[in-house]
Amino acid sequence: MAKEKQSSFEFDFVFDENSSQSQIYEYTTRNLINNVLEGYNATVLAYGATGTGKTYTMVGNGVNNGIMIRTIKDLFYYVNSNIMDNKQFIIKISFIEIYNETIKDLLSNDNSIVELKTDSKKGLVLKNALIKKISNYIKRQFEICTAIRHGSR
Repeated sequence: MAKEKQSSFEFDFVFDENSSQSQIYEYTTRNLINNVLEGYNATVLAYGATGTGKTYTMVGNGVNNGIMIRTIKDLFYYVNSNIMDNKQFIIKISFIEIYNETIKDLLSNDNSIVELKTDSKKGLVLKNALIKKISNYIKRQFEICTAIRHGSR
C-alpha cells in the first residue's frame, strides 16, 4: 500500500464569503504600494481550484473592483500626486495565468505561451511575456483596467 504524503499549510488570514473586495485589498495588498513606489517588485497571487473566486478576487466584476484594479488606481493616484517628492516613475505591467503547469500571457491577443527561464543576471524571467510600459498615466489607467478585464475572460 502506498504511503500518502502529508501536507501542511499555514495561513496568515482566511476570508469568508462575507468579506468585501475592499477588506481583502486592504488586508493583502494596499501595504505593498509604498514598497513598489520605492522600487521593489511585488507580486500578488491568487491560488485555488477552478470556480473558487480567484478571478473575482483579482479583477472584480465591474461593480466591485478586485485587487488588480484597486492597485492600479492607488498606484496612479500616488504617481500623479506630489506626494512622492517629484520622483520619476517607469511603470511596466504584465498579466499572466498559470494553469495546469502552463503559463499564458493574458495581455497578448492570442494568450501566447510563456516560458519560465533562469537568467544569470536577472534570475527568473518570463520569456516571451508581453511587458507593457505605461507612459501617459492618466490616459492609460483606463486602458490598463480594460486590458486586465479583457485578459481575465
